[in-house]
Amino acid sequence: MSDRTPPPIPRAAPLPRTIRVGQALWTASLLAGILVLVLAVLRRTDQFERLRTFVGDLQADAADSTIDTVATVAFWTAVAVLGVLTLIELALRGRAERRAGARWALLLVLLLHAGAAVLGDPLVALGPLAPPSRALLAVQLGLAAAALVLTAIGARSVARQHQAGSQGR
Repeated sequence: MSDRTPPPIPRAAPLPRTIRVGQALWTASLLAGILVLVLAVLRRTDQFERLRTFVGDLQADAADSTIDTVATVAFWTAVAVLGVLTLIELALRGRAERRAGARWALLLVLLLHAGAAVLGDPLVALGPLAPPSRALLAVQLGLAAAALVLTAIGARSVARQHQAGSQGR
């Protein structure tokens, strides 16, 4: 091994700008989602009271313990669904840069997340702080959608470069 010539290992190409911007948007989306969940948990006592009133109006003849249980289950279910969907997006984000199937799965998760946000909004965003919570949910989903588009564009350009490079050999 006296030859000092470096091995012929190709240098990793830098990520395209669209993928780097997409990564930043994914991070911002994740932070917005975490902030929504943190705000919901911090305001949960106020939310429970508003949910109890909401459930009590829907079912006036129900017992107080039943109303408390329904309000608690509805609130924590909404928070858990939003949290789980955010975590699934986080888990799929890295793979979406390399695999088309992961991008399709991420699109499906984003659509589910949007539906969960619309359905869970009345349970998580109540009272005077509802508009900021709704805005954060919308920002989270908007950033995630923009990041998915940029990731798909960047992944296609990387695939084209890789394909062109392998044909030239």
